[in-house]
Amino acid sequence: NPNNVKGLIFRNGDGQLVFTRKREEIKNLDALPIPEYEHFGFREGMEYFKYAQQLLTLETFSEVRFAEIIGSRSCPFSCTFCYHPLGKTYRQRSLDHIFSEIDYLHKTFGVNVIAFCDELFSVNEARLLAFAERIKPYNIKWTANFRVSDVKRDLMKTLVDSGLFFATFGIESMNDDVLKSMKKHIKRSQIINALKVCRELRLECSGNIILGDPSETIETANESIEWWKQNPVYHVSMGFIRAVPDAPVYQYALEKGLIKNKLNHVRNLPLLNMSKMSNRQYYNLVLKVRWWNLMHTYTALGILVSTSKLDECYCNKKFYELKVRCPFCGCEQTHKKFLASAAPYLIISCSLCFAYFKIPQKQAFPSDYSVRDTAKNAVIKLSEAYVMRFSLFRNYRHVIKKILRKLI
Repeated sequence: NPNNVKGLIFRNGDGQLVFTRKREEIKNLDALPIPEYEHFGFREGMEYFKYAQQLLTLETFSEVRFAEIIGSRSCPFSCTFCYHPLGKTYRQRSLDHIFSEIDYLHKTFGVNVIAFCDELFSVNEARLLAFAERIKPYNIKWTANFRVSDVKRDLMKTLVDSGLFFATFGIESMNDDVLKSMKKHIKRSQIINALKVCRELRLECSGNIILGDPSETIETANESIEWWKQNPVYHVSMGFIRAVPDAPVYQYALEKGLIKNKLNHVRNLPLLNMSKMSNRQYYNLVLKVRWWNLMHTYTALGILVSTSKLDECYCNKKFYELKVRCPFCGCEQTHKKFLASAAPYLIISCSLCFAYFKIPQKQAFPSDYSVRDTAKNAVIKLSEAYVMRFSLFRNYRHVIKKILRKLI
């Protein structure tokens, strides 16, 4: 009887929603078996991730057999914009349990790249060092999420030597007051140090800035934006906080009356002005950031030396061999790419210094690029960003987007 199963939501015979009792969090993660890989297409799928545009560095590897592992659940921190889908209590698998999975993946499928999808991987330095010592003999490349406050040069060097090739950080803001409001428990100086250490160690890293915290003003937002503009060498994205259900900012939005209809909000997850900025300031900034991201305005422009179309295909798209020069280190290198989107620029990760730079797609893929597709993509994205200021669009965004795509 589904009524007796905890943690379910379903419709009964009368069509009414039924919420059963809350399911307790699984405390002992070692009691769980490793995921079933063999019979769900894993062997075929692990090689496709190389060109999924998630980790550009993977495209520089000659062979990729990719897997994802979760070594812990939840997070010991409670940032105001975050929610924890795997529970509020932080739990870790033992290293023995994690390495039983790594050993299986390595021996059975020859996995050589692993992404650890933990909300936070760097909680305990001693555990990180023990992990690095154990994974090094596998000769596996790996990536994980870290806190900037945990970054120490010697520690990160040890991790890089063990196979770490990509580190992701939650940056969120470059203003200390906003970081405090977010309950990040980090400082701007720690962010700068972490990125600098990664750069010195030639460790590729990325992070994100999310504008719109309840304490955000136009001045604090501009502080983050100015830093972002002046540091194109780092792969830092720029966006806005969304009021995701169960996050503290969601409760804040409810209390302030910014969410009128919970179901419409969940269906669309629109951008809401929860900040101290006026609606005009906030939604104008949304439009600007959308334009900057669309055009990669503050990404450094690389040099395209030559391009040649190949006979190889990926998802019916022809590969090109591009010879490019990095604007940061001057390294001339060759990349095999295909036209993956209608964006005006192609983003490339330097194979020597791991800085990100852009190349015009019109030049890179001369016979496949479409000005019409790029213009259409730009009109849709910018129109969506502009009309976000109207509550009607925020409530029915999913419907209006479909109409826009049919009209343009």
